[in-house]
Parts: sequence; C-alpha cells; structure tokens
Amino acid sequence: MGYDEVIPYLGEFGRYQKRIYVLLCLPAIICAFHKLAGVFLQAKTNHRCQLPSEFSNASYFLSPDILNTSFPWDERAKNWSSCLRLDGNDTVSCDKYIYDTTVYKSSAVIEWNMVCGDAYLKATGDALFMVGVMLGSIGFGELSDRYGRKIIFFISLVIQVVFGVLAAFAPEYITFTAARLVVGATTSGVFLVAYVIAMEMVGPTKRLLAGVVCQMFFSTGYMLTALFVYFIDDWRHLQLALTLPGLVFMCYWWFIPESGRWLLTKGRYDEAKELVKKQAEENKIEMSDELIESLLRTDSNSLKDDKKATLFDLFRSPNLRQKAFLIFFDWFGNSATYYGLSWNTSNLGGNDLINFLISGAVEIPAYTFLLFTLNTWGRKNILCGCMVTAGIALLLTMAVPDDLQWLTVTLAMIGKLAITSSYGTVYIFSAEQFPTVIRNVALGASSTAARVGSILAPYINLLGEYWKPLPLIIFGATAFAGGLLSLLLPETLNKQLPETIADGEKFGKTDESGNIEEAAEMLKTATEEENKMNKANAAGAGLVLCIRGSQRKLLDGSLGFAAGVMIAASYWSLLAPGIEMAEDSKMYGEAGEYAFVPVSVGFFLGAAFVYAADALINKFGINSPNMMLDTTTIEGFNEGGSSHHRRRGRRARNSESITHTQTFEDVSNCDDISYGQWKRIMLLVIAITVHNIPEGLAVGVAFGAIGSSASATFESARNLAIGIGIQNFPEGLAVSLPLQAAGFSTWKSLWYGQLSGMVEPIFGVLGAVAVGLTQPVLPYALSFAAGAMIYVVIDDIIPEANTNGNGKTATWGAICGFLLMMALDVGLG
Repeated sequence: MGYDEVIPYLGEFGRYQKRIYVLLCLPAIICAFHKLAGVFLQAKTNHRCQLPSEFSNASYFLSPDILNTSFPWDERAKNWSSCLRLDGNDTVSCDKYIYDTTVYKSSAVIEWNMVCGDAYLKATGDALFMVGVMLGSIGFGELSDRYGRKIIFFISLVIQVVFGVLAAFAPEYITFTAARLVVGATTSGVFLVAYVIAMEMVGPTKRLLAGVVCQMFFSTGYMLTALFVYFIDDWRHLQLALTLPGLVFMCYWWFIPESGRWLLTKGRYDEAKELVKKQAEENKIEMSDELIESLLRTDSNSLKDDKKATLFDLFRSPNLRQKAFLIFFDWFGNSATYYGLSWNTSNLGGNDLINFLISGAVEIPAYTFLLFTLNTWGRKNILCGCMVTAGIALLLTMAVPDDLQWLTVTLAMIGKLAITSSYGTVYIFSAEQFPTVIRNVALGASSTAARVGSILAPYINLLGEYWKPLPLIIFGATAFAGGLLSLLLPETLNKQLPETIADGEKFGKTDESGNIEEAAEMLKTATEEENKMNKANAAGAGLVLCIRGSQRKLLDGSLGFAAGVMIAASYWSLLAPGIEMAEDSKMYGEAGEYAFVPVSVGFFLGAAFVYAADALINKFGINSPNMMLDTTTIEGFNEGGSSHHRRRGRRARNSESITHTQTFEDVSNCDDISYGQWKRIMLLVIAITVHNIPEGLAVGVAFGAIGSSASATFESARNLAIGIGIQNFPEGLAVSLPLQAAGFSTWKSLWYGQLSGMVEPIFGVLGAVAVGLTQPVLPYALSFAAGAMIYVVIDDIIPEANTNGNGKTATWGAICGFLLMMALDVGLG
C-alpha cells in the first residue's frame, strides 16, 4: 500500500496541507524576480558613438546636420549607425558611447558597454544564468533525494541571498555574471524542491489545483518585477531590492516539515509516523496508531528495495526510458519558447515596462484555463493542444507583413498564453509520470533539459537581427513538434502515483500480448482499402481525359463545381463526423457539451493555415506556376475578349480589363492575372489535399480499432472506406478540371488530380498502426481540413469564378457539385 492510501485518511487537502502549501508557494515569487530581472538589469537602450569633441555626459540627441556629417547610414536598421562614425572620409568603429537615458537611467549594458561588437555579452549573461539553473537542477535534485527536501531548500535559500547581494556590488561583468550563475542554480534548489514537497503531500484529485496555483505565484513574481522597476531606476539597487526579500523565508526552518514520502523511501519510519500523527491532529482526523502503523509499515516494506534508486534507473527500463526522453523534449520546447518570448518583450514596441507587465499578466488566464480543463480534458490533451496552438501561432508570424506589427504582437501573445498553459501542464504531468523514489531527481533532469532550451533562447533571439520573425519561427516549430510527440505519453488524470521503479515501468505500458498475425492482416486489409479509395480519386481525375478545352467559361464552371464539392464535404465529411467523434470520446464533457471546442480550434487553424500559405506565396515571390508545378505558361485568360482580376493585398482592389491585343506596357498586368489565377488553383489543390489527410486517418483508425467495441467491426470499417472512396471521385475531378481549363496539359492535370489523393493511403496506414495516437487528434484534423476548404472557397474560388461574367455558370456548377457530394456523403452514411 502506498502513501496515496494514507492521504485519504488525513484529508487530500486539509488545513495542514493548505497552510504548508501556501508557505511553500511564496518562494516562487523571488525565483521569478531572479529569472526575469535580467530584462531590466541588462536593459538595452539606444546608443551612438561619442564624438571626439563631446564629453561623456553629452546628450544622446543631435541635430540632423550633425548626424548627417558624423555618422554613416545603416541600411538594415534604416537609421544612422549606432556602432560606426565618420572620421573624415573614413568610417571607424566606436571606442566610446553615448546612451539614451530617457527610458533607462542605468543598466549593466550601459555601465559596461555591452553593445555593438560586445552585444553578445548580454545574451551570454542570460545564457549563463540558465546554465546555473541547469546545474542546480542536476545538483540540488540529486542532493534533495539523498539528504532530504528541507535541508536542501534552506541551503539553496542562503546561497541565493548571499550571491544575489554580491551581484549587486559586482565591479565588472565577469563577477556579475558568475554571481548570477550561482543565483540561477539556487532557484532550482528553492522552487523545484518546494514544488515537490507541495505535490507529494496532497491527494490525487487536488494535484491540479496545487500545481497550477503554485505557477500563479511565479506569475505574480513576474508582474511584481515590473513594479520594482517602476520605482527603482538604478540597476544595482534593483538587484538588491529583488534579493533581500529572500531573508524573510529563513524563518521557514521552524514551520516547514520534511516530505513524508521521502522519509518512507529512506526507511525513516518513526519520523514519518510522527509527521502523519501531527497532520491528522491539525486536520482534526482520528487515526489510531495501529492504522498508521499498518499503512506506513506496508509502504516502507514495499519501497525498501528501491530506496537507493538513482537517475540511471530511469534509463534501464524501456518504458520509463521512452517516457523520460519524451518528457525531456517537452520541457526543452516549453522552456525555450517561454523564456524566448519573455526576454523578447522589448521588441513588441511601445513601453517596455507595460509590455513586460502584459506578458506576465497573460499567464494568469493561461493558468486559470488549466483549472477548468485539466481535470476534464486530461493532462495529455491539454499539453498537446497548447503546444500545437503556440507553435502554429508563432509560425504564422512569418506571413505577417512588416506594416502589420500589431498582428505579430498578437500572435506572439497568443503563443505566450498557450505555452504558459503548456508549461504549467508539463510540471504536473511530469511529476505524475515518475515514481516517488526518483521523482525529485527525475524532475531535476527534466528541468536540465528545459535549461538547455532556455540557454539557447537568448542566442535564438539574436537571430532576429537578420530576419525578425526567425526566432518566433524556431520557437514555433519546436513547440509544434513537442505537442505532437506528447501524445505518446500515458494519461495520468486521477491515477495513483507510481511509487517504485517497477510501478513506473508498468505505468502506461500497453498490453503487448496481442496477436501479431491478426494485426498484420488488419494492416494489410486497411492498406488495400486505402488503395481502392485512391483509385476512386484517380478515376475522378481521369475524367479530364474526356473533357477538353481551355475556355474561360469552362474554368469558371469547374471552379464553381469544386466550390460546391468542398462546401458539402466540409460539413458531411468533416465537421459532422468531427463533432460526433468528440462527443463519443467523453473527453469534452460527459454529454459532449464541449465537443465544439476541438472542432472550433481545428476549423480556425485550418483557415489560418491556408491564409499563411497564401501569404507565403506573396512573401517569397512565388509568382509563376513554373516554380511549383513545373508547367508551361497558363493560357486561356483573354479568350472572351477581356479578363478581369480581383486584386488583393498591396495590389489595387479595383478590377482591370485587359484587351486581347496588348502592348508591352500591359505585360505586367497580364502577369498579375496569370499569377492570381494560378495562386487560386494552387490553394484549391492544397485545400483538397489537406482534406484527404484526416479522411485517410479515419479509415486507418476504423480498421485499427476493429474488435475494440461492439460497433468497431470489419463491416463498419469497410463501409466507411467504400463511402469515402466513392466521394473521392468528384474531388479528383474538382482538382484536375480547373487545372486543365487553366492551360495545364491533360496528363499533368490528371497527375495533380491523382496526387491530391495519394496522401490518403499514407495516412491510412499511419492511422491503423497508431490507433491510440491518432484517434484523439481526428476531431481537430477533420475540422482543420474543413476550415482550410471553406477559407479557399470564400476567399479565392468564388471571387475568381465570378470575375469574367460567368457567375451564373459558376453558381450552377457549385449547386451541382454540392448536390453530388451531399448525395454521396448522406447516401453512403
């Protein structure tokens, strides 16, 4: 019997636990001070070279005439150079600097000239602070498992105060950085150890509240840092003010107990018994000595063989090893993204202090979201969803035009909110994955992986000097990958914590006793059915061999037909099944009352995906079909005597006519028309291809899940495959016909129509092999495809089909496509 069986007798979150818990959360505030103060301790401000005729206290601001004759122009910064000056006809580097002290009166950057060629020193200071955090995660985690949580907590606290004061009086950069490195190490000893004590003394149903609220204390410290900065101008005084509150926590020695779980793992039975009796007394619980002894003796005996477990035991068992590496990567991605965004607030524009405060304030709703969802949707789903959302939001910044800075800021803040929720989840999720005998050192190792990410974060932010969105793209890609990989971890919601190494190896381990031959046969059958579906798509595309002509009227009619097919498929093939799957999963409320959430999220992300694809085509100057589809010049634009094109973005909004006979000056307009039409067709191909991915997954999951329930039969899976295969027929035609009408060769049109359906067999096999992994994703994937298709229909296909006087042809084409697709979807179930 484990310590989890003792807690219900004591009360899962009684008076005693609440008192100790609040005391343990307060040190998180000072840890936030030290981790985030570097934004202002090493604040970067505007600067320029000190001219030979100036004194060191000269004003930063100069007249335009002096600027023009004293400094070269920096093309990249679009301003006068801040690192070079003119010396006659020569350009020389600065040897002294004048700083703009309007915003920051002082900082370590100003005092030690960490600008221009020495700008890397600022990033190195932040990186070395996180090196300290990493070393502390390793050292203090191991020490707390060996010598106890309490003693290591206080040793860390004393060292933190001493070296925090030393950093305030550091005479030069090296001493300052070395002192902050040690302070960084102690934040692990203070925060992680306190967090583990708090988590180990509460019951399973209260771990969510305990874990999330503890993170809110850190966010409070985040925002309080801005308050200190508002009242304190001098960076040395600021360092002192953020360090000295640590002295208050020295009195904790008389209030904070040792971890009861740790005492049992070390065989210190008598101390654990006294602790349980004290806890029961304060909670007003009656527990006999016999009951306490029976519970703790059993627990102590069960843990005796594992009391000397070390970090290496985490990698000796295959299941524990796999979970450990997945958790380590999640920590890496969360930390890199979280600190990369937190340290980058000065690039948001406006007031740095307000930006910093908002960046901290957005964490409160992020953690509040966890309180309402983690116990309903599960840890794994939230971790995956938040990391993927953060990744997509940050990746979308690459498509934002330079003149829409507010949109970049908005996407970055969405990413910050999502990654904060993810970071809060990974703490709880990790603590519940690892067994008690190694939990603290495992969390220390996880934090070590996180620190590798945070060490790299300041250097990744430096890449913004070359391309501003690049850091956000890197953070976004990392978060996105981590979110998908987290689906491989077992759910821990309301599960008993593993106590021993053996428990940890068994936890979440799937039954491997299944019949391999049956599995192979199932996979073969799923592959065969997927191939049949792809043939239906190819047959539809093959109709292009019978329908010839490149008239504009045919193109507009085929675009309308494609729009009708996509609208019908969006609902009956994608949204309706997605909602039904979300309801049946019981992950979104007992009655499926929150089933709209995954569908709404997926739909929005699908639309955003196509928007980003559209923007990327513009941003990277992909203005010819030759660059992607390897085709010849698109023909058939002017066969009706004139052609109209709806211009978007930076191009004029009004339509322009182009006569059949054009002069050389009209060629650019003709190119615009070719570009616009090709782009719409390209987005059509992307949307239908994306739509085929979740359909393939759905069929693969249906075959992979045969026998798992009464309704999961071979017949139902086969019928689903047949239905999707038949409805693929018009989809293949919806791709190939517009391409052929736009001037692509018949065989190329057939090839691209078939290519759009080739993703189905690939993802069908994936769905069959990894049923447990892909099934929770299906509601998101189906609605993602629906959002992509509806965006293309409304934003591209309908406007394009109505620009040449063929609106009625396009409308009737859409109606025919809609009726055909609806009949196939509904008729085939």
